Amino acid sequence: MVITVTIRPNGARTEIRGLPWTGNSRDNYTVLEAAIGASRRGQVTYDRTGRFFSVARGHTGALIAYLGQRYGEVGIIQHGGVARCVSACWNAEPDTAWECECSGAGSNHGSQRPIGRVVADVGAAGALAVAPLEPRRWTYTPG
Repeated sequence: MVITVTIRPNGARTEIRGLPWTGNSRDNYTVLEAAIGASRRGQVTYDRTGRFFSVARGHTGALIAYLGQRYGEVGIIQHGGVARCVSACWNAEPDTAWECECSGAGSNHGSQRPIGRVVADVGAAGALAVAPLEPRRWTYTPG
């Protein structure tokens, strides 16, 4: 089973699933406390309903690096974010997508249509459209 770290939007706590069971319920707390350099109990919590551990969002980078070193691989799911695209992008020539500076990295460049919905009609680069981003999934394997 792959250990999975889930990062949610809006500052929510980072979730950890799939830690190996050792037979001692305290062991995973100890591993996670070491990962984040916990100075007191309670910095690592367990959600019985969702069946996952969690830590404050600020510890995410250290957590992923530590779990990767300890277990060799960490699956990461990052939720949240908004794709932003301006009319100068979607009305451009498709073969200039490499010039795109929108958060979609050229995926909507030259499409002749906005992503999601238009939220502003006037701006330096024209109208602005936004759409929720799909969760990004990747695997971290240390060096």
